[in-house]
Amino acid sequence: MRKFTLLILFLMLIPTALYAGDAGRVFIEAVPVGGEVTSIFPEGTAPVKLEPAMSCHGEWQGPLAFAIPDFYEGNEYYAVYQDPTETGCTNTYPFEVQNIIWTVSNNTGSDLTIFVVPIIYTADLEDPFCPKPGVVWYRGPVYHFVLPASITGTVNFPMAGNCVNGPYFAGIYCPEFIGGGLLNLVIDDGVTSPFLVRPCATYCNYLGQWDDLAIEYSFPGNLKLWSDGVNADEATCDTCAVVLEPGVDLWLIPRDGNLAYQAETYFQTFPLPADFFGPGSDPFDGIIAMQGSPLGTYPGGVLGPTDAVIERLDSALLPGIASNDIVDLEIIALSLVSTEPIIITYMGGMDPEMWDVRLCLSEVPFQWGYMELLRECCLGGEFFAEMAFRPRYVFTHPVMGERVYDFGLDGNPHTFSWITEDGVWTTEMHPPYGMNTSPGLVSLDHDCSSSTPDIAIGQSTKFMRCENTITHPCHFPHPCQPQCCVGLTGDVDCSGHPGDAEPDISDITRLIDYLYISHKPLCCAEEADVDVSGGEPDISDITYLIDHLYLSHKALPSCP
Repeated sequence: MRKFTLLILFLMLIPTALYAGDAGRVFIEAVPVGGEVTSIFPEGTAPVKLEPAMSCHGEWQGPLAFAIPDFYEGNEYYAVYQDPTETGCTNTYPFEVQNIIWTVSNNTGSDLTIFVVPIIYTADLEDPFCPKPGVVWYRGPVYHFVLPASITGTVNFPMAGNCVNGPYFAGIYCPEFIGGGLLNLVIDDGVTSPFLVRPCATYCNYLGQWDDLAIEYSFPGNLKLWSDGVNADEATCDTCAVVLEPGVDLWLIPRDGNLAYQAETYFQTFPLPADFFGPGSDPFDGIIAMQGSPLGTYPGGVLGPTDAVIERLDSALLPGIASNDIVDLEIIALSLVSTEPIIITYMGGMDPEMWDVRLCLSEVPFQWGYMELLRECCLGGEFFAEMAFRPRYVFTHPVMGERVYDFGLDGNPHTFSWITEDGVWTTEMHPPYGMNTSPGLVSLDHDCSSSTPDIAIGQSTKFMRCENTITHPCHFPHPCQPQCCVGLTGDVDCSGHPGDAEPDISDITRLIDYLYISHKPLCCAEEADVDVSGGEPDISDITYLIDHLYLSHKALPSCP
């Protein structure tokens, strides 16, 4: 709930009589009103020429009627449900969204500069009777515009012609805090709209969750925020534009990766000096076999086996197949341990001791990295990533205590790098791949140091990545390669729909042909491995199909 009660909200609803249809509006981006024109344009560029409003639009709200002060503060999100078929558009989908349009009121006697990011969200239809904003479909650039003093203006934000194939949400994000009282939210009268005050249509995200303005705050009208566009050509319209939002991702470190190799062999080239572990200790130039170890967290264990936390600092915009984008990365937490203790000796090989080793990030941070993402299909593609950081080694002995070698604190100029080639990424959460996620508000020990405060991470994103190495291949399938066996086995000739194909005599015939006659390659070897025995199909799979169809009717196994 916002910082005022519903009672106070009702007292602040100020009906206005200044807006009767379009005649009283100031269209900031287009036609001069009173001889004055104010354009919107992206940060750091010259003003752009805006497209005129399209005939096909999603404005289902009624006429302007209320201005609500003290509600809008900035650094918050708003979204309104859009289905152009509701507003008279025909042959609607795919639909090319060209503008997001917002009406807002300056509640002061001075001009205000407003920063806005227009966003298209998917419609989350988990509850089909109450849609909510889903994942980001497209995020526009940061625009700013000047709203003159004591003026209500309607602003168009160009959306670069992004296509949708069903209902969606038109949204705006105001990244800067403005303060209550400077701008009024403008809503309709809640009466003449065909939907009246409409629940499950207008949302505000103020503190990390979507609140329904009609239900949670009892708005007497609907927010004046909508979109327009045109019917699109299905052959050329990309209806699955991908935006990967910045966020925190939880990683597991492969044993044969570049990072582990550097951690294991570093002291062969740059030995630890004599007396490091104590008076008379010999220099150490051995190999330290490393592996990931679950990060220490509070609450404990909430991140599972996660041993590295990576933050993607930018949005990746991937508007079409074969598009690519580069985002900055930063390692914000890391935990490696030795697979076995190292042996430290004294006075030229005397008195051997066994020390455990842990590796984290330096107390003096140096995190650099980037990820290049290639979109190969609607659901994902491949990526290349490279990161660098300063390490911190903590050596522990049950009697001698700790010895710390922190590259940052000790002035060591070297950094370790972590390179991933041919990684796979996807935003698809179904089927579940057993990925680790953060519930939010988790504290991490990122540098193995009790003298520095832990860091906190929020909820992790739905972006999933998998490093593809020789000995540690990705444990979820490439999202762009179709999975031929879904549901039950037995559809040997692939004649049915995935997950819904009951075998028949033609499948037995096809399997016999593959094994003993033409040897023509199978459309899906996993479907033909009817008994899920692994390996190539054989006579036992024919026997299983015959038994299933004509004898005991034994149930078919699930696909592996």
